[in-house]
Order: sequence, then C-alpha cells, then structure tokens
Amino acid sequence: MAEFVELETGSLRAFGRDEKWLQERIAENPEILGIRDVFLHTRERRQPRAGCLDLLLETKSNDKRYEVEIQLGATDPSHIIRTIEYWDLERQRSPQYDHCAVIVAEDITSRFFNVIGLFNRHLPIIAINVTAVKTQEGVGLVFTHVLNERTPDDDSESPAEQADQRYWLERWEKETKLAEHVCNKLGQKPRYTKNYIGMEGRRNSMIIHPRKNKILLRYIKLPPAKGWEKAMEEQGVDVDTRRGHYWLSMHSTQEIDKHIEIIRAMYRAAEGLDESSGEETESGDGAD
Repeated sequence: MAEFVELETGSLRAFGRDEKWLQERIAENPEILGIRDVFLHTRERRQPRAGCLDLLLETKSNDKRYEVEIQLGATDPSHIIRTIEYWDLERQRSPQYDHCAVIVAEDITSRFFNVIGLFNRHLPIIAINVTAVKTQEGVGLVFTHVLNERTPDDDSESPAEQADQRYWLERWEKETKLAEHVCNKLGQKPRYTKNYIGMEGRRNSMIIHPRKNKILLRYIKLPPAKGWEKAMEEQGVDVDTRRGHYWLSMHSTQEIDKHIEIIRAMYRAAEGLDESSGEETESGDGAD
C-alpha cells in the first residue's frame, strides 16, 4: 500500500510564481482548465477600446470560443466586469462563433460566487478555482470548476426568446438553410428562437442548432430502448450523446438526404407519433 503524502498548498505568489507563469502554463495546455477539445487561439489579445484578454481559446471543431481572464488571489468586481466586457467584445467581433466567458482565480469568494451565479442565468460563464500545490519537483496546479456553463436545454423553465429567419441568416446563412432543409424534409415549418431553430406547432422534442459548417439535430425526448446507436453506427451517422440527448451532426443537404429515414424515424419517436396513424401518443409534452 502506498504511503499517504500530505500535499503543501498555498498561493502562487507564496511559491514564487506570478500571473504570467500561470497564464503560460494554461497556454501550453488549455485543457488543464477542464474544458475539453480546445486549443489556444491567441494570448493577450488586444481589445478595441483598452486592455488585453488573457487567453482566447477555441474548440477543435471551430465553432466555439472561450474568453479566459486570470487573476491571482481573490475575485473582485473589476475582474468580473472585465471578463464579461471582453466576452461581449469578442462576441460582437466574431458572431459566427458561440462564446463563453471564463473566470480563473485562486479564491472565488462566496459573495462574488453569488454575483457570478446571477450572471450565469443570463450569459454563458464558467468560474474556475485554481489551487497551487508544491512538490519536490516544483509547483503543480489543480483546477476546480465551481460554476459550470448553463447550457440551453429544452427551455422548459421559461419560453425561448423569439427571433426570425433574418436573425439566423445574418449569422449562419449556409447552416440556417441546412436547418430549413431538414424542416422541409419533415414537412414542418421552421420556428426561429435566439437559441435554436424549432418547428411551428410542435413540441421541442427535436431542435436544431446551427454551428460553423454544420447543424446539430438535438433529440430531447427520445425513448431510450430503440437501438438508435446501432442503427446510426450502421449508417455512418455522426452522433454524440450529452445530458441524455442524441446530437446528430449534418454538414450538407446531401448528407441530410442520405440519412433522412433515420432522422425522420427518430423525430417521430421523439414527438410520440405513431408510425401507422400519424397520431400523437400520450408521451409527455416538451417545452413551448
């Protein structure tokens, strides 16, 4: 049995390290923050009015960016405001990406945790506590997520904010047309909100998220015991499962047409539609 080793923890400054050192360590390997599939886009990215964003990260799928602000010691109002301001500036600068603000600090006090939590209800933000650990080899880092991004789910708690076709075409023209192609294939009229594209008069059992060079078909209320994974594997469908949902990636109208049968079958099952009659079953309603 290995011996118990008590680790020495403390502030980075107490261990002879500064904010630049911490920034360098994250820049070398951004995934140590606990954010998957990201790479460093820019370090100390200058902002239009003043100041520099510490780190700009981007997903390897090139559809989302993270605006990371680092602070030694405890969070303070200026740190929070600066993080949100840089997030908003980058969002305006590159609207073709999803954006998420990231606060990294050694001490996220309860007072400011509550403040960040309030912001988290209205904008995507992650709060990460960093702890320095001293060993014989040097100084290590432990990153703990104290507040995760609040992702748009099925909007069951409140109605989604409505938008129109122009709102989406200005941001994701090609991808919006792909979403509309899916709706047309399913015999449904698109319904535009600011979070996703749904279908008029339907439950949110399947909604569509335009992303860079693709769309994601998200099935929210799909019965689990249908063997969907095997069917999609056999057909070569690009699928992911997150939070109990199926996410199908479609990159072109040709790909949609190729897989339209399984898209339609999964949609009907998620909607609770009987295949023979087209009537709805008594499965629970989704969000409005």
